[in-house]
Amino acid sequence: MKILRFLIPISAGLLLVCNSCKNDFELNAPYKEIPSVYAVLDPEASLHMIRINKIFLGEGDANQMAQVADSINYPAGELSVTLIHSAGQQITFRDSMIQTESGAFNSNQRVYCSNDKLLTSGTYTLQIKNNHTGNVFIASSKAILPLGLKSPSPNSTFPPFNPLYYPVPDNAPLSNYVDYSEQNKSYTIRYYPSDAKIYQLLIRMHYYDSLGDGNKNYTYLDYTFGNQYLKDKVTTGVNNGFLITSFKGSELFSAAGVAMSKVPANSLLLGRKMYKIQFFIFSSTQEYLDYLEYSKPSLNIAQNKPIYSNFVDQAAIGIFTFRCGVSVEKSMSSTFISAFASNPNTCPYQFYNTNLAQPPCNP
Repeated sequence: MKILRFLIPISAGLLLVCNSCKNDFELNAPYKEIPSVYAVLDPEASLHMIRINKIFLGEGDANQMAQVADSINYPAGELSVTLIHSAGQQITFRDSMIQTESGAFNSNQRVYCSNDKLLTSGTYTLQIKNNHTGNVFIASSKAILPLGLKSPSPNSTFPPFNPLYYPVPDNAPLSNYVDYSEQNKSYTIRYYPSDAKIYQLLIRMHYYDSLGDGNKNYTYLDYTFGNQYLKDKVTTGVNNGFLITSFKGSELFSAAGVAMSKVPANSLLLGRKMYKIQFFIFSSTQEYLDYLEYSKPSLNIAQNKPIYSNFVDQAAIGIFTFRCGVSVEKSMSSTFISAFASNPNTCPYQFYNTNLAQPPCNP
């Protein structure tokens, strides 16, 4: 099976401890080192990346301090970051600087990386040691298996995770092409979960822009589904053991139209054409599920919201756990490709049909 495995990107956000309504804290209280950690690792990735930041104190404007790299980053070499497996494997991470998107925090971020292969069973312990202060921060998590898309029956897979994969040969049966063009039809995607607790399906539709200067710009739009949980697994009937995701063609095209409405206009654009579709399934642990729950915006009138930590004695805030992803690419049917040129939700964005024509658009 053609399955692509990839690294789940690191979080773009940082946690800043604050309280907008209480004034009874001590400005002169002794400083306690509490790092902020985001370590969500994919065992199948070729590069593993951990983000560790300082929670800073100061008498100035916190927004201004957040833009100072030294306020949020540990100096080079100050931290030793080690991953220790219950079977004895030990991995040492190296530090590196990356550029993130501009925002509330300085875009120069120090991360800790490794290219070593991770195991998919047993327990890992993350140990972060400050070589200057001697403080050590420890968290543990069970490794997880990547999602298996095959059913328990030998050599059996289910659409869209069955062969053939992109690019499908021109003489292949139509059943090997993906078609979600019928607006009132309900489509179903099913797969067998692994031992992870939380799952998410994402459909990515790839297209290219034909530009007046003769170039093509290859890009995509995403249709994202909500989280599913291991407890949602079907336990009876022909779908016993599956997680099921259903949607209508009209819902997909509506989501595509919303995504396209956010694409900046390009004066050189002649037209656009869909050419392939990609299916991602992300899976993760109970710790990650807990982290997401803690990170949700609070609708409670109370201002005190707990901050997530799975580190020993909550010595650091943040998370160490595992998350996996699998991806399968498929070819779109000619009917599906042409539907983007005529569907009211997407035709205003100059999609071509399979013949590179743009039929009349009636949005």
